[in-house]
Amino acid sequence: MAWVPMTPLVVPLGVADTTIVTAGAAEILRLDGILIANTDAAARTFRLHSWISTGGPAAQTNAMYYDVEIPPNTSWVYPAPPMTLPNLWRLSGLASAANVVIVHGFGWSES
Repeated sequence: MAWVPMTPLVVPLGVADTTIVTAGAAEILRLDGILIANTDAAARTFRLHSWISTGGPAAQTNAMYYDVEIPPNTSWVYPAPPMTLPNLWRLSGLASAANVVIVHGFGWSES
């Protein structure tokens, strides 16, 4: 097994939970960087959830960040070490307005 670079993620968040990335059944993902851009002229909020995709939907109980505000036309950088998503785990999120809060991510995949 070898680590290979992931295709960079660029995912606009919706107002309902939006899948950002899901690790495959025999895959581990390591996200080394996550940046969230608010491209709107108004402040917006976002939520990020990490959960096993076979275990149910995103909820307060699996929230990593909840209603974090990003000022207009600025970005937020994930302030923690690399995030590992084991087999079938999912990173998802939503925003206070659709298609103006964009998640960018990069990292590695092992399968």
